[in-house]
Formats: sequence, structure tokens, C-alpha cells
Amino acid sequence: MKKAGRNDPCPCGSGRKLKKCHGGPVQQSTQNTMSAKFPSGMPGMLHYVGFVAMPRPPEKPYAQVTGGAPGLYKVVLTLARPGQPLRPEAQLTSYENMRGDSHLAIAEPAYRDPGIAPGDGVTAVILQAQTEDGIFSLIGKPNERGFLGQVTVESIHAADAQDARTKVYRALASSLSNIAVQLDMPFSVYQSDMVELTTGNRFLSVLCPHLERPLQIAANTAMSKEFRSLAALYREALNSNTTAFQFLCYYKILEGIKKRREKLIADAKTAGQPIPRPPLQVVPEDEAEFVPWLNAIYGVGRPWDFIALQSIFVPEARGKKFNHIIDDYFRPVRDRIAHAVLDSGDMTLSADDDLDLREIGKWLCLMKCLVRHRLKSDFPSEFMPFLNEKGQYIPVGG
Repeated sequence: MKKAGRNDPCPCGSGRKLKKCHGGPVQQSTQNTMSAKFPSGMPGMLHYVGFVAMPRPPEKPYAQVTGGAPGLYKVVLTLARPGQPLRPEAQLTSYENMRGDSHLAIAEPAYRDPGIAPGDGVTAVILQAQTEDGIFSLIGKPNERGFLGQVTVESIHAADAQDARTKVYRALASSLSNIAVQLDMPFSVYQSDMVELTTGNRFLSVLCPHLERPLQIAANTAMSKEFRSLAALYREALNSNTTAFQFLCYYKILEGIKKRREKLIADAKTAGQPIPRPPLQVVPEDEAEFVPWLNAIYGVGRPWDFIALQSIFVPEARGKKFNHIIDDYFRPVRDRIAHAVLDSGDMTLSADDDLDLREIGKWLCLMKCLVRHRLKSDFPSEFMPFLNEKGQYIPVGG
């Protein structure tokens, strides 16, 4: 990492001095920048939303919003201090309307290099990184308090918007990890903005907020030890902002239910009793069955928009049995995470490699739904006993 003075050439390649190009602090824009209603999506999950210029509205919301075409993209990653969101829930806006924040002081008034005269200090930092995608010079800009707020790459060639984000995120994450371990300092990327330079189309990463709901559950003070353990894992997954940890929690629940089934079968055989047969569970293939399948584990009335349905019903999993999905798709990802984090040997997964995070995120929404279906089938008196198979509330005494 190197610091750039006001009179240095701007690393974006414009040919202008930094003070006349990217030299100002991150400030809230007064221009007519993009803001929009927050899409529903899958609560608590990361999604990508596109804002694309179209000659007329699509017949199906979001259906014609693609991930962009091959070409040049501008990528802006906005940072935030962990646990301190930059925007209220359900408010979506572009990077121009966010200041960004971190614990890293890079400019006045937070920090001034003693060897530089007041007023002529650092106005940006250049994060140099080399990955398999090439050599990057990322422009880190301070907010008005002097802390690193946003990191920008003005132009990068990519296959689509997510590819552009992947390349820049991978380059930035390696630099941030190096700073984090050296200074014992956390970093969190709050939002990613990708702008397709040829069209002006924008693509944003958004973390969908959780729904606010009334306390409409059955009173249950006699929960089994097994259910309490699985419910605790589910809560830990909801509270975590790390997709890899969420994946491990949900997988542990599925694994725990499987072992419980095996024990019940073994106990039945030993006692000479009828062997319990778990229900055959399959992910629906017909789109008409998607919402009823979800209603059975969430309840009728919950919004399911196009983004949520697409993120849950991964094409490869449609029409397949739960066990097939768990063994063929979930287990390999789980093994890579566990090997990288817990086991010895070669590292096969890096938190700085966004392609791995995308693979985790690809299955996370569906995995969460499989967990809920398994909880409902195996703990019918403890998990949502107030819902019938259609997701309708059962009247008291009914």
C-alpha cells in the first residue's frame, strides 16, 4: 500500500492530478443518484440487483435484468465498520449516496503524516495487488473524518458485472486481510456497485433485511434437548454475517437430523418395533409448486418475489430428493470449508476468493429451506406445529 499526495498523478489513468480527480473525500452526493425500493429477496441473504435501461418494462419483474455483457466496468466497494450499517433497513441506494467507513485512518483529520505539511496531506491510498486476474491499483478514498471509506477501480474488463466484482473483491480482500492481520483490525465490505461503462447500467450487491413479524407461534416450554440444540445452531446462523459459518451451521442441523433418524431406526430394530420411515422429500420442479412448498415451512402470506424464488430453487436441484442434494451438492462445499478452517493440509478454500463465496451463496438459500422442511417433518410437535401442510394456521383446538 502506498499513499498518494494531492499533486501526484491519479492512478485511475485520467492524466489529471489526484486533487482534481479522485482526491476528495467520500461525501454524500447532491446529484440525482440512484435510489430505489428495496427488493424482497431472501431475508438475511446477499443478492445482486440490476438497474437496466429498457425500452419498456418487462412483463415479469426482474425477468429481463441480466448480469451485464462482456466489457468494461467501474467497480466501487463501500466499506463499513462491522455491526454499524450505513443505511437504515430496506433502503437501497448507490455508492454516491454513501460515505463508507472503517477503522483505518488514512487522511486528516483522523491522521496526518508528520513529514507532510498541514493541508497538503494524503487524499487517497493506492492498494497494490496482484492476483491470477492481473495487477491492480485500487484507489482507496477517505470519508470526511479521514477513515478509509470506499475503494474504486475505474475500469476493468470483465465477462459480466459479477465477474467484475469478483476480480476487484479478490484483489481488495487480499490487501485488507494483510492490513487486518498486521494491525488487528476488522474490515467489512458493506456494498458493491458495478457500473457497465458502455450502457450506464448498474448492478448492486444487497443484503436483504429480515422481516418484522408478530409473535405468532405456539407456546412450547417442553422442547427436547435435540431440538434445542438444533434451534441454537439455526439462531447462530441467522446472527452470523459470514456465509461460510452460516453454511456450516445449516449443514450441522441436517447432519444432526440424519444421525437422529439413524438412531431411531437402530433403537426400533433392537426393540423389535416397526421401523420409522422418514418421509420422501423432494424439491419441486414445477414453478407452480414453489410458493406452496415454501408456505408449508414459513406460513401463508410471506412475500416471495422473483429474486427470492430464483435464489432458492437452483436449477440443478429442482425435482431432486433432499438426500441427493445434500450428498452431491452440499457435502463437497461443506468438506472444503471444514478442511480450510478446521483440518490440516493444503488450503482449498479462501475467504478472499469470491468464487468460493459465490459457490457457498449459490446453495445457502435452498439449504435453509431444506433445514426447515426437515425440522418440520422430524419435530412436528416442536417446529411450527400451528401450521398445516399448506402453511395455513391451525385454529386453537383444531
